[in-house]
Parts: sequence; structure tokens; C-alpha cells
Amino acid sequence: MNEGEGFHSIGWRFSPDKIFSRQKLILLLVELNVERMKAVFITESGIFGYNQTPDGLTEVELDDCDDS
Repeated sequence: MNEGEGFHSIGWRFSPDKIFSRQKLILLLVELNVERMKAVFITESGIFGYNQTPDGLTEVELDDCDDS
């Protein structure tokens, strides 16, 4: 957890054994009410990075990561 300049942040780490559903993740992430969100998830479709700003959610396929 972190806090500064009026913002609060929190992060989680998941074991690489935890495989997420890409479709369910996208449904969850687009519904978040946040200023900014950055995440990396290991899914059944590969590894993806997500970045949410007021302009919307972007998804980028990644080559590798140690955990989600």
C-alpha cells in the first residue's frame, strides 16, 4: 500500500500457478472506478498488461512475467 499527494495505491501479487480468465478480467477491469490502474496477468490466452486511464483501458500482450 502507498499514499501520497491525495492518491492511494494498493497492489497484489499472485503465484504464476494462478491462471486468470482473460474475458472475465476485461469485464472486471472496465468496471473499475479508478483514476489509474496498471496490471499484468497470466491468462489462459497468454500474458497481458493492462493500463486504465480516464481515456479507457488498453491491453498489451507480453512475452514473459514472473507472477501476476
